[in-house]
Order: sequence, then structure tokens, then C-alpha cells
Amino acid sequence: MPCNAYTSQAVRDPSTRPKVESCCALLGASARVPEALALVLPRTRDAAADARERAAALLAAAHVVRGAGAGGNQ
Repeated sequence: MPCNAYTSQAVRDPSTRPKVESCCALLGASARVPEALALVLPRTRDAAADARERAAALLAAAHVVRGAGAGGNQ
């Protein structure tokens, strides 16, 4: 999974956050939006995940959408 780095710790850490955001944006730019979101959205609904992990997954999804641009890669 290309954007596997979106753990809550990596997103919160100032030294890795820009890299995680870039990774997710690249995923959004290079993959079809539904397929890219299929990789990151399940974590937002994971009952075993805590609030920080879900928030990190939502942030990753936001950067996937950002990378897709206004028109998206549909």
C-alpha cells in the first residue's frame, strides 16, 4: 500500500508529517479517487482504532483528495 505511512504517530510527528501528506497527495494524483480512498477510508471506520488513529486516517483521506485536484482522477 503506497500510503501505508499514515499511522497516527507519523501524522502527528512534525518531522514525518509533510512526507505522509505528500505520499497521500501523490496517491490521489496517480490513482482513481475511489480506489485511492478505498485504501484509506476503512481505517476511519475501524472500531478497534482510537480517536487519534481515526483522525490520522481522515487527514490522510483529505490529502488523497487534495492530490486528486478539483476535477479528480475519475
